[in-house]
Amino acid sequence: MKKHLICLLLLLITACLALGGFRQLEKAAVLLPEAVCYINPSGETSHLVPAEALDSLPIDGYLLEGEQILFILFSKAVPSPDKAEAQLLPLAGPGVQGQILSLEDLAQMIRQLGIFFQLLLVLCALAILYGVTLQVLERFWKEFTTLKRALLILTLCLAFWGMFWWDIRAWKAVDIPDVFLPSDSFFNLPFYASQMRWALNGVRWAEPFIGTIGIERPLCTGILLLIGAVMGMAVTGFLVLKAVRKTEKD
Repeated sequence: MKKHLICLLLLLITACLALGGFRQLEKAAVLLPEAVCYINPSGETSHLVPAEALDSLPIDGYLLEGEQILFILFSKAVPSPDKAEAQLLPLAGPGVQGQILSLEDLAQMIRQLGIFFQLLLVLCALAILYGVTLQVLERFWKEFTTLKRALLILTLCLAFWGMFWWDIRAWKAVDIPDVFLPSDSFFNLPFYASQMRWALNGVRWAEPFIGTIGIERPLCTGILLLIGAVMGMAVTGFLVLKAVRKTEKD
C-alpha cells in the first residue's frame, strides 16, 4: 500500500510540474511582441550594407559592429518576413534569406517546445500502461470471471484509446515555422537548438528599441519544469511496474 501511495504522489507531482512548465512556456510566448527583424547569424560574415542605406528603409532601429550589421528591427509597416526580405534584397543580395525572423514565429516555436514535451510524456505514459497491462494479464487473466475479463478489456481499451488520442492530438498540433525547420532531417535537434539561440539573440538586441521583453526566465523555467516532469514520469513508471511485480509475488 505504501508503494502505491508513493506512486500516486509522484504522479501528482509530475502532473503539477508538467502543468507549470506548459504555463511558463505560454507566458514566454505571450511576452513576445509583433515584430520582424533581421538577425546576423553568429560567427558568420554579415552582408556589408552602408548605414546610410539603412536609413532609407522602414526600420525602427539597427545595431552595427564596425561595418557589420548585427540586427535590424523593421517598423510595423513591414508586417511579414517576406516583405522584410524584399526590402533588404536590393541592398544585401539573396543571402539574407533565412536570416529574417518574425517574433510571432519565435512565439510559435516556443509553443512547439510544449508539444515536444507532450509527446515525450505520452510516450512514457504509453510505456507504463503497456508494461502494467502485460503484468496484469499474465497474473490475473486465468483467475478472472468472464465479467471481470470484459471489464478489464473495456478499461484497457479506454485507457489506450485516451493515450493514442492524446498522442494524435499532439502530432496534429506540430506546426514548426519554416525558419526553424532543418533542410536535411526533421529530427536534427542541434539545428533546432542553434536556431533558438539565434532567435533569442535577436530578442536581446531588439530590447533597446521595443523595451524589456524578459522571456529568458519563463522559457528556462518552463523547460526545466517539463524536463522534471518527464523524469518524474519515468521514475513513476519504474516504481509502478516494481509494485505490480511485488503484488504478483505476494
